[in-house]
Amino acid sequence: MKSIVVGLTKSAKPRKQRAYFFGMPLHKAQKSMAVLLSKPLRKELGKRAIGARKGDGVRVMRGNRSGSEGKVTRVYYKKRQVFIENIVRKKSSGAEVGIAFDNSNLMLIELDRKDERRLKRIQTKPEKTGKKRLKKKKSKKEVRE
Repeated sequence: MKSIVVGLTKSAKPRKQRAYFFGMPLHKAQKSMAVLLSKPLRKELGKRAIGARKGDGVRVMRGNRSGSEGKVTRVYYKKRQVFIENIVRKKSSGAEVGIAFDNSNLMLIELDRKDERRLKRIQTKPEKTGKKRLKKKKSKKEVRE
């Protein structure tokens, strides 16, 4: 019987890092699919990035399609891909196929405000600053007193 390795993210080995990344459970992959917010949205929501959803408006920031804008048509969590309407390529058969983008190459410029629960969740959570507050260690003299 195979033993299950717990906490693969603690490994420094690239092979194990890749294995964890591509075999990651989808509920964790969804969290890693955050898209950068535009400055007005960042100011409004008090967050730097949120997860993209179908219907959100995005702008491509990198690659030869940079500057293109459109609505998200599909978010494929298993392969970490985002598809945008009207950004397509032609196959040799003549059929048009959507181009897959990595979430790190996109900026969210418009939120789909149909989902009230999503908006409530976004607005109620405070932004994490990323800075940990260090507790000041008490000296031996302070402990005795």
